[in-house]
Amino acid sequence: MSYCVIERKECSDLAGITGSLLVYGRRKTGKTWLVQRCASYDEYMLVSREGTCLIGDELREKDLGDCLERITNVLSNDGIVVVDEFQRIARKSWMDAVAHRLATGKGKLILLGSSYGVLDSIFSSNSPLLGLVEAYNVDLADPLDTISSLVKCGVDPARAVRWLGLARDPWILGLVKPSGDPVDMLYRRAKQLVPVAPGLIGEIFAEEGRSLARIYDAILRLLAKGYWNTSQLAHRLYSSGLLGKPAQTAVTGYIKNLESMGLVRGVRLWKTRGARIYYRHRSTLLAILYYILDRVDELEQKPSKESLRSRYYMELQFDLAELFAKIKKLRPAYSITLEGWDVDILLVDSKGRPQWAYEVKTGSLSRGEAKKIIERIRGLGIPRVGFISLQEKPSMMKGVDEVWGPTELVGLS
Repeated sequence: MSYCVIERKECSDLAGITGSLLVYGRRKTGKTWLVQRCASYDEYMLVSREGTCLIGDELREKDLGDCLERITNVLSNDGIVVVDEFQRIARKSWMDAVAHRLATGKGKLILLGSSYGVLDSIFSSNSPLLGLVEAYNVDLADPLDTISSLVKCGVDPARAVRWLGLARDPWILGLVKPSGDPVDMLYRRAKQLVPVAPGLIGEIFAEEGRSLARIYDAILRLLAKGYWNTSQLAHRLYSSGLLGKPAQTAVTGYIKNLESMGLVRGVRLWKTRGARIYYRHRSTLLAILYYILDRVDELEQKPSKESLRSRYYMELQFDLAELFAKIKKLRPAYSITLEGWDVDILLVDSKGRPQWAYEVKTGSLSRGEAKKIIERIRGLGIPRVGFISLQEKPSMMKGVDEVWGPTELVGLS
């Protein structure tokens, strides 16, 4: 099946590398695809879990020792070698030899890794490769790249914006076409897609041990349930017997590890009692898959389509916030008021001062509803207000600084 390709800004970065590089990030964010498509190299090798490796475009299986020898030979001849799933190599003597060749020759290594430990293996103080290899993180696809690519694939603007939360994880486009309603697709394909989520996470923390892997998995499930601050998370983990004490400090380190691997994102909170950071899944798609998985495990049935739709569009707001933060050169934030309602999109400056607030609507917006929203946002002291509709551009009205519809969002890319 042919599928839509997300053309990404990372391609130009990888095409212009001048030294050795560690390309890291969560599984299935497109690391291998980007390197194979965009970087120049003389040899490609994929290290298997079984202790062998696959070499060349045709992926011939070889003994790992033969592959390691091949890598050092290419480097000795000033060539460039790609080593995919580099974290599966655990031979310090080989790393010493490679470090010597990188330091004394013109050869280059492009290492790809998807485990948490791969960062430490390169950048710890006792690593032979420290100072010889730079880090390059491959995150989700950029929101503007995603919308633009979907439209180039023939997806109409309204549908492209609605599919943004899924298509930023490009692997999904290899399984489904971005046609129809994304929530309908998720509801219909839940049984096939949900098992993918734990699989994408699996190997990242496998080396941490089973007990720690359970904690990481529990945090991701709790985030999908809607527990978003460290106090809530610590109490839930403690009550489950996974933490020795219910203190926020007990969970902070785990959250930071999940953030470093692109699984969790902390969003600054503004005018919200009881916390400074709102933690969520970095990926809207994985947030939804974990949400479904948790409901199936707990209730033995998937959530209703209505609750799935509500959750999806709440998560999509954060993707849109990232998009607008980029074009406004501001930072995304979030606010949950004392009255219990949230600001859909909040953008702050470098000092945390609010600059813009946007209301996101999946459909049309009546003047009466718009007036109430404007009054609430202005009442918080936010200087600029905008409306975004995923259906059509709203009409301008008094008190609104700008309005956006799908066609206008596509025009940003």
